[in-house]
Amino acid sequence: MRVIGLHVLGPNAGVITQGYAVAMRLDGTIGIHPTCSEVFIVLNVTKRSGGDIS
Repeated sequence: MRVIGLHVLGPNAGVITQGYAVAMRLDGTIGIHPTCSEVFIVLNVTKRSGGDIS
């Protein structure tokens, strides 16, 4: 069997869809964590903010 498509409706659907899209593209069978979008959500210190990362 092979997944050939995916539809998701609801909150954070993009996060779910992104993981499946990468897995389908790379013929993967496991989920990836964290997703790229999750990394951007939890990122609170950036180079521009001038904050200390430690």
